[in-house]
Amino acid sequence: MTVCAPHVGDIIVPRQLQCNQSYTLQCEISEFHPDNLTVTWSKIQKGKEETIDSESKEKYYIPDLTYKKQRDHTYNCMASLVFIPSYESDHEAEFSCRVEHPSLEEPIERRTEPLEMVQTPRKPGNTGKKDKTMRPWAPRVGDIIVPRQLHSNKSYTLQCQISQFYPNSLSVTWLKKQKGEKETIRLQSSERYQIPDILQEQQEDHTYSCTARLVFTPSYESDHGAEFICRVKHSVLKEPIERRTDPLRVKNPRSWW
Repeated sequence: MTVCAPHVGDIIVPRQLQCNQSYTLQCEISEFHPDNLTVTWSKIQKGKEETIDSESKEKYYIPDLTYKKQRDHTYNCMASLVFIPSYESDHEAEFSCRVEHPSLEEPIERRTEPLEMVQTPRKPGNTGKKDKTMRPWAPRVGDIIVPRQLHSNKSYTLQCQISQFYPNSLSVTWLKKQKGEKETIRLQSSERYQIPDILQEQQEDHTYSCTARLVFTPSYESDHGAEFICRVKHSVLKEPIERRTDPLRVKNPRSWW
């Protein structure tokens, strides 16, 4: 098969960023061959660019790329950067995703707009020292972030931000409701669905935050019109909190021609 240059989408940024909570920037890369791709994340602030080291576990985490082979024998993947922003270091900063591939004479680069940070005030009485008698806090669960356009047989990630909970006794279940069906089915990690382990990060106020993710490969026949549900259980909650997508719109591969 001939060499195919990658298509690189815009960087997906969460709608609202609060200080000291965990978030994920994502950039979809598709239709490339062969599968030897290099992705570099950088941060630009006040005109200075700094390459993000994947070993900086304290603030940045760069998951390994997972290549998905498509029916036309090209590959796609999702480049991700998990980070915990602070107002002092990330307000109005820009992040870039640089993609290198044997088919390219020059790398392809995508850059975010300057980030707008929202400062999270400390809870009353919090002195910055760990309180052994800290009372439990119920999680805040954001909406499920869905990629803007879904194509059949390409890999995508749904993600749901969960924050400000204590203790860290949290569990997440992903479910799916088929178009026209009343019942939901619980999703398990499989060839089509991958549920990455949840990385819980403790914040300065000693609460926890994390991002729940579902990596899946939609098909028009089984996923067009389907809804996905993120169900969050926590020791403080009497009933789980659920967030649901709108019915998905998966592009029919027949319409590509």
